[in-house]
Amino acid sequence: MKTKDYDRNVFINCAFDGTFLNIFRAIVYTIHDCGFIARCALETGNGEGVRIDKIVKIIQDCRYGIHDLSCIEITDDSPLPRYNMPYELGIFMGCKYYGESYHKKKNFLVLDSEPHRYKRMISDLAGYDFPAHKNDVLITVGLIRDWLSEAASKKLPGSIYYKDRYQRFMEVLPILCQSMKADVNTLGFKDYYALVSVWIQNENAKILDED
Repeated sequence: MKTKDYDRNVFINCAFDGTFLNIFRAIVYTIHDCGFIARCALETGNGEGVRIDKIVKIIQDCRYGIHDLSCIEITDDSPLPRYNMPYELGIFMGCKYYGESYHKKKNFLVLDSEPHRYKRMISDLAGYDFPAHKNDVLITVGLIRDWLSEAASKKLPGSIYYKDRYQRFMEVLPILCQSMKADVNTLGFKDYYALVSVWIQNENAKILDED
């Protein structure tokens, strides 16, 4: 059954750790500032239940999906490829093609750090032309804004607007973390999302007051 926020929900499929944390946070922020709802595996915590079952349920609840394949290469710390991201992309596409009728409108974006590298990893995606963020958070903000505007046929302010707001938010994030006695480097998804929500709400209220 189609959930209430289905048409606003955006599933995020990417690495959540290490050097990629900044890209992940930029994706979450931009989704919310564009008027959508960021969803990901981290929202379920580490409670009971099989992780993949939780991910499938989230995918079922989301019309949109952002899948970043930047972090699947072999490294010194990870001698084997990380297949989680391609696997979850496959689940999302399977839901689009084989799910209930409303899932046919599912739309997804694939991101990578290098242009067209994903075509070498998953040759079946060769017919697509997905963008690269080059591990740059501001490029990422712009790509997410542009894609959401087109995918949802939603008129949004230009990417410069969102890049400026994201930079201002990140400048005050350490202060916001101090106010809740949290470490900005280990801030969890739910707490980060809550801070994003409050800050955006306050900024939008200021704009209304100026008008």
